[in-house]
Amino acid sequence: IPISKIPPVIIAAIPTKGNTKADEISQLLLNIINMTACAEINLLSIGADGAISKMKAQEKIMINKSIEKYLEFVDSFYGINFYAPIYNNQFIVCVQCPKHAKKTARN
Repeated sequence: IPISKIPPVIIAAIPTKGNTKADEISQLLLNIINMTACAEINLLSIGADGAISKMKAQEKIMINKSIEKYLEFVDSFYGINFYAPIYNNQFIVCVQCPKHAKKTARN
Protein backbone atom coordinates (compact mmCIF):
# COMPACT_ATOMS: atom_id res chain seq x y z
CA ILE A 1 0.00 0.00 0.00
CA PRO A 2 1.71 3.24 -1.07
CA ILE A 3 2.13 5.74 1.76
CA SER A 4 3.32 9.25 0.94
CA LYS A 5 7.04 9.81 1.61
CA ILE A 6 7.50 6.29 2.99
CA PRO A 7 9.02 3.81 0.55
CA PRO A 8 7.69 0.25 0.74
CA VAL A 9 10.01 -2.36 2.17
CA ILE A 10 9.80 -5.80 0.64
CA ILE A 11 10.14 -8.43 3.35
CA ALA A 12 10.01 -11.46 1.05
CA ALA A 13 9.55 -12.17 -2.61
CA ILE A 14 8.34 -15.69 -3.18
CA PRO A 15 9.16 -17.01 -6.64
CA THR A 16 6.69 -19.70 -7.61
CA LYS A 17 6.40 -22.12 -10.45
CA GLY A 18 3.23 -22.37 -12.47
CA ASN A 19 2.23 -25.51 -10.57
CA THR A 20 2.64 -24.14 -7.02
CA LYS A 21 -0.57 -24.72 -5.07
CA ALA A 22 -2.45 -22.07 -3.11
CA ASP A 23 -2.05 -24.12 0.09
CA GLU A 24 1.76 -23.98 -0.21
CA ILE A 25 1.75 -20.25 -0.88
CA SER A 26 -0.69 -19.47 1.95
CA GLN A 27 1.48 -21.47 4.39
CA LEU A 28 4.52 -19.43 3.32
CA LEU A 29 2.53 -16.22 3.81
CA LEU A 30 1.38 -17.33 7.28
CA ASN A 31 5.01 -18.06 8.18
CA ILE A 32 5.96 -14.54 7.04
CA ILE A 33 3.10 -13.05 9.07
CA ASN A 34 4.27 -14.90 12.19
CA MET A 35 7.96 -14.12 11.66
CA THR A 36 7.31 -10.39 11.20
CA ALA A 37 5.23 -10.39 14.39
CA CYS A 38 8.06 -12.10 16.31
CA ALA A 39 10.52 -9.53 14.93
CA GLU A 40 8.11 -6.70 15.87
CA ILE A 41 7.81 -5.61 12.24
CA ASN A 42 4.43 -4.07 11.41
CA LEU A 43 3.32 -5.84 8.26
CA LEU A 44 0.67 -3.78 6.46
CA SER A 45 -0.08 -5.67 3.29
CA ILE A 46 0.54 -8.77 1.25
CA GLY A 47 0.71 -8.28 -2.51
CA ALA A 48 0.36 -10.65 -5.43
CA ASP A 49 0.34 -10.63 -9.17
CA GLY A 50 -2.66 -11.94 -11.09
CA ALA A 51 -1.79 -15.65 -10.82
CA ILE A 52 -4.82 -17.61 -9.65
CA SER A 53 -2.85 -19.66 -7.10
CA LYS A 54 -1.56 -16.46 -5.45
CA MET A 55 -5.02 -14.92 -5.37
CA LYS A 56 -6.44 -18.12 -3.83
CA ALA A 57 -3.61 -18.10 -1.28
CA GLN A 58 -4.64 -14.57 -0.30
CA GLU A 59 -8.24 -15.78 0.08
CA LYS A 60 -7.01 -18.51 2.44
CA ILE A 61 -5.14 -15.88 4.47
CA MET A 62 -8.38 -13.87 4.74
CA ILE A 63 -10.32 -16.81 6.25
CA ASN A 64 -7.61 -18.64 8.22
CA LYS A 65 -8.63 -20.17 11.55
CA SER A 66 -5.88 -18.30 13.42
CA ILE A 67 -7.51 -14.92 12.72
CA GLU A 68 -8.28 -13.18 16.00
CA LYS A 69 -10.91 -10.84 14.53
CA TYR A 70 -11.50 -8.53 11.56
CA LEU A 71 -11.17 -4.82 11.00
CA GLU A 72 -14.46 -3.92 9.31
CA PHE A 73 -15.79 -0.88 7.49
CA VAL A 74 -19.28 -0.96 5.99
CA ASP A 75 -21.01 1.86 4.13
CA SER A 76 -24.33 0.67 2.72
CA PHE A 77 -24.93 3.94 0.86
CA TYR A 78 -21.87 3.42 -1.36
CA GLY A 79 -21.99 -0.37 -1.22
CA ILE A 80 -18.63 -0.65 0.54
CA ASN A 81 -17.99 -3.73 2.64
CA PHE A 82 -14.30 -3.78 3.57
CA TYR A 83 -12.72 -6.15 6.03
CA ALA A 84 -9.15 -7.10 6.86
CA PRO A 85 -8.00 -9.96 9.07
CA ILE A 86 -6.20 -9.17 12.30
CA TYR A 87 -3.18 -11.34 13.04
CA ASN A 88 -1.04 -10.79 16.14
CA ASN A 89 -3.00 -7.63 16.93
CA GLN A 90 -2.21 -6.12 13.47
CA PHE A 91 -4.55 -5.92 10.50
CA ILE A 92 -3.23 -7.06 7.12
CA VAL A 93 -4.57 -6.00 3.74
CA CYS A 94 -4.21 -8.33 0.76
CA VAL A 95 -3.69 -6.45 -2.50
CA GLN A 96 -3.13 -7.31 -6.11
CA CYS A 97 -0.54 -5.56 -8.27
CA PRO A 98 -2.43 -2.65 -9.97
CA LYS A 99 -1.22 -3.67 -13.42
CA HIS A 100 -2.52 -7.19 -12.95
CA ALA A 101 -5.72 -5.98 -11.26
CA LYS A 102 -6.57 -3.93 -14.36
CA LYS A 103 -5.93 -6.96 -16.57
CA THR A 104 -8.11 -9.16 -14.35
CA ALA A 105 -10.92 -6.58 -14.42
CA ARG A 106 -10.70 -6.35 -18.22
CA ASN A 107 -10.96 -10.12 -18.59
